[in-house]
Amino acid sequence: MRGSVALGSAVLGSAVLVLAACTGAQDTRQHNIFDVYANLITGGYDRRIEEREQRLGRAEQARDAAAREARGAERQAALARSEAAQLEREIAAQRAETDRLAREIAASRARSRMDQERVAALQRDIAALQAEQRRLAAQPGASDGIRQDVEAARERQAALQRQWDALLQATPRE
Repeated sequence: MRGSVALGSAVLGSAVLVLAACTGAQDTRQHNIFDVYANLITGGYDRRIEEREQRLGRAEQARDAAAREARGAERQAALARSEAAQLEREIAAQRAETDRLAREIAASRARSRMDQERVAALQRDIAALQAEQRRLAAQPGASDGIRQDVEAARERQAALQRQWDALLQATPRE
């Protein structure tokens, strides 16, 4: 009889293992004793922990990549703001120099015997440059077009300054 009990226990244990392996409930909230036993024996719990750790690792990598991308975008935005500020300073400096030149020409016109036609043409050119500088100052941002316009205004201002200097040297003082 003792042999038949041992045989019965072995058969019962085998049946439990077979049944445990067959139930296979994946949701741990729905597990019964056989599922728990099967997961302990087959390593199901370990696999789920490993899968979750891998998902967590991928999520952390994605988070880190997004953070790097955000930092890069912020650096680019800061660079664009810096460049826009530099262009604004350049435009302001050009406007100040052009305004100074306009005042100087107006004052000299009254006190010298310069060629009035050349002075009038120079004043018209300065007025046009001042209008262009106001337009540039009102432009937001720092695009390639704005940079080119600022450079063209700088060249026009330098040319007007040279014309004025030449006119001053050619005109006798009273």
